[in-house]
Amino acid sequence: ARASVGEISMAMEKVFGRHRAEVKTLAGVYGAAYDGDEGFAQIQRDVESFAEEENKLQIGKTVEVLVANGEGRKDGATARLSGRARDNRLVHFTVPDGSEIPRPGDVVTTRVTSSAPHFLLADSSDYQLRRTIAGDAWDRSQAESCAVGEPGSVSLGMPSLPIRG
Repeated sequence: ARASVGEISMAMEKVFGRHRAEVKTLAGVYGAAYDGDEGFAQIQRDVESFAEEENKLQIGKTVEVLVANGEGRKDGATARLSGRARDNRLVHFTVPDGSEIPRPGDVVTTRVTSSAPHFLLADSSDYQLRRTIAGDAWDRSQAESCAVGEPGSVSLGMPSLPIRG
């Protein structure tokens, strides 16, 4: 019996399921190889110092931030959201009370109030939100993944059912 590549792929998908790539960031992979190496430790200190000095220069400046989904590890604990500035620096920011909450994909303009070697903080009341089609797409993907129905329907985690009566 002969089968095409497509038929084989479909048969394998039925048995094993569809493959979903998993993106993982590996950090500190090479550090163990240089453990105790004073030269390597000095390079790390120099890089940290340079990054800290460069980020301090951003304090007081206004930045545009593309809001990300889950970029910061402590966002939940600090009530901050995170994203990337135009130069790809990580920016953690707060949303002032009464302001509209941005969605991942929206753009926020805010002022940097402090810094650390690997990120900027923008806990400023200078805050502007620009809604984007990327944020709209995020909203749609959330609605689709949660099986949220149309207005006037009941969501049971399945396709929506109209309310009658």
